[in-house]
Amino acid sequence: MSRFDSITCLRSIALLGLGLSIITSLCPTSSTAATPNKVELSAPSPSTGLPRQRKTFRTVGGKRVISKIESDFNGDGLMDFLQTYSDDGNWVTEEASDLNADGSWDTISKYKKSSGRKEPLLATEEYDTNYDGQTDLWKEYDDNGSLKLRSLDRRLSGKPDYWEYYSNGQIVRITQDQDGDGKADQVPTPRIQRR
Repeated sequence: MSRFDSITCLRSIALLGLGLSIITSLCPTSSTAATPNKVELSAPSPSTGLPRQRKTFRTVGGKRVISKIESDFNGDGLMDFLQTYSDDGNWVTEEASDLNADGSWDTISKYKKSSGRKEPLLATEEYDTNYDGQTDLWKEYDDNGSLKLRSLDRRLSGKPDYWEYYSNGQIVRITQDQDGDGKADQVPTPRIQRR
């Protein structure tokens, strides 16, 4: 889960008062390939001199909308939290966190819009639970926001080898790769208690 630097294609830098900076870049986005992005940097951290937050904006239909926010909570110069927004800037599509401040994302959550709902729903989550830089837990959610699949990398091989399938909040099936051949082997499913 490596990080990316949002300030790789800079065109100009203009410093403003109150410790804010605006950076104009020509980084293309999915909806505004020809529209320059604007990045606002917060006041620098007293300990590092680096900004604590970067907000990236783009212009869509003549309107300035948020594209992403990156935050450095502990002031070490590395971004600890990222929020990416939809093309119209109205809802969060992805969040990522660096929980142990090592420079790698430890959790990534992706959201989706669902018809008839105002707020986006959680679609997937990825976790690096042992902080080795590799995802070892994945979760997938259905169109109602309920957990439908939980996958684990128990052997730390970089790919899932254990799967739990859910329905109505209950495990309905478990499979795992017991012999290490890369294929799921059937495992007895726990008894489901009906209420």
